[in-house]
Amino acid sequence: MDLDKVEQRVNEVINGAMSKAFEKRDAVMRELERARQQASGLAEGINAARSKIEEVERSAAAQAKAVKKAVTQLEVDANTVIRLLATHAGVAEQLGQLVGKLVRIKGGAQQMVAAGLSEDSGAMRCFYERRSATGTEIVDIELPWEALELVAPASKRRSSQA
Repeated sequence: MDLDKVEQRVNEVINGAMSKAFEKRDAVMRELERARQQASGLAEGINAARSKIEEVERSAAAQAKAVKKAVTQLEVDANTVIRLLATHAGVAEQLGQLVGKLVRIKGGAQQMVAAGLSEDSGAMRCFYERRSATGTEIVDIELPWEALELVAPASKRRSSQA
């Protein structure tokens, strides 16, 4: 065996082994780069998801605050309505006593019939007969309900005058 041939053969084996080692190293490096890219893509996705979650949490907190404010305002409004209803319960009772009855302006002589509250002005709508040279007409007048009083029936007026 020739020493040159052995050396050549050893060099071939070494070169072949080194070539395979470099190929394997290059393949591992490519796999490593692909894994790094995938990891980077996943990290970006996770960061985007985290940002979206934080945005949703902020939005939910703002909405919860707005809902709480609206509920508080509704409670205040409801309490105001309840208070107004309680205050106006007596007024409603007084109005109910006037409607459909014979009334007059407090201290006045003209008798009228109270028909109900006007939707436009909130005043009591009253009607009375007015006689003139040309005949009788029905007069429609709106007066503040507070200015009206019930006219006592004729039987009560006679007994109080006696």
